[in-house]
Amino acid sequence: MLDFPSLALGSPVTPLPPLPGSDEAAAAEDRAIAEKGFYLHPSPRGNAGAGGELQPPPRLLPLFPVQSPGRQ
Repeated sequence: MLDFPSLALGSPVTPLPPLPGSDEAAAAEDRAIAEKGFYLHPSPRGNAGAGGELQPPPRLLPLFPVQSPGRQ
């Protein structure tokens, strides 16, 4: 017969060693936050188009209509 409480052993937790360079990256991020008060990651898109020309920033669309549909 199976003894379920004895099968439910807790798994040991092994601490992971710190990643190389993680201390420097964390310190640089902390400095940026302290200097600016916030930290923004650069956009992966950038603002250069396919030919390298600058693109305008994306246009924000209104969340709600500005005028009611019956009074245009």
